[in-house]
Amino acid sequence: MSNATFPLLQVSELSFAYPGRPIVEDWSQDLGPGITLLSAPDGAGSSTLLKLIGGALAPASGRLIAAGLDAAIDPQPYGRQVFAFDSELQAFQQQTALDYFDHVRSRHAQREPGQWERHIAGFKLESHLHKPMYMLSTGTRRKVGLTAALTVQVAVCLLDEPLAALDLPSIRHLAAALAEYAAAGGTAWLIASHEPLPDHLPVHATIEFTRIP
Repeated sequence: MSNATFPLLQVSELSFAYPGRPIVEDWSQDLGPGITLLSAPDGAGSSTLLKLIGGALAPASGRLIAAGLDAAIDPQPYGRQVFAFDSELQAFQQQTALDYFDHVRSRHAQREPGQWERHIAGFKLESHLHKPMYMLSTGTRRKVGLTAALTVQVAVCLLDEPLAALDLPSIRHLAAALAEYAAAGGTAWLIASHEPLPDHLPVHATIEFTRIP
């Protein structure tokens, strides 16, 4: 099948709740190529929604399909087509950025050669590559995660608050890369952000996501 035949991401009747706190109920949404802004007030559950789509949480019910792959039927192939930006990288605290990049390379296809080096330089990570993750600042860990997000070639890329704790040059680098990759097509970028996105970022669609009463 081609991307013209089906959306890159299909969410059908998704439901999930924490004890005493419903997050989504029978929520459906299709995403095509380009950037979609997930607009939600603080505490509405946008981070939980991205974890559900990314596979870090299991929904109570519903269906998730990425690039034609059903998360319930083909969880590993689905996982290779969905990348979720991890801002804290808690599972890699004792490992280096290079170790994390090797892990990402083992799970996902890559963009054309030279993209790792491009984004390592763009985020000025050269001096941090051999340090254990726990030694890095919050902003630097975020840059490590964003380098991976920009370099993988996947159908769906989930970015949760990507601008937080970033310096202005890094925000500019991220925005320029996102604009370039969005124009190229092939990936549905779902960005949850409480902060306004840069004006020149080509947002294809906006999803208003609010907490269930």
